[in-house]
Amino acid sequence: QSETKKELEHLEKEIKKTQASFSEKDASLKQEEEKLRQMEQERDQAARMADGFYSRQGRGKEYNSKEERDASLRQQIQEIESQKETKEQALSQQQDALANVRRQAVSFQGEVDQKENEIQQKQ
Repeated sequence: QSETKKELEHLEKEIKKTQASFSEKDASLKQEEEKLRQMEQERDQAARMADGFYSRQGRGKEYNSKEERDASLRQQIQEIESQKETKEQALSQQQDALANVRRQAVSFQGEVDQKENEIQQKQ
């Protein structure tokens, strides 16, 4: 019985370690989800800005010539599209990181469940 008690204590320690690790991963998951939401908002804002720039194409009063206006707008569009690509890449990386954290959380939860089952079987 002493050996069973030691094994039970060991399993309880393992469960506590796994639960602590799970809590850390859960916190990390929440941070990654927040980053993802923020990046999605930035992407949406960049898209709105691009739409605003496209809508300005009809406003010739801000420039001395049509060519000046077109050159300025082309540059602005190019800058926005570049920013959009960068943010989409970062968003994709964040989504991958989030998926990894979710997989780890599921794995840790499985370990916790397994340890709990082992303890229940020992009792």
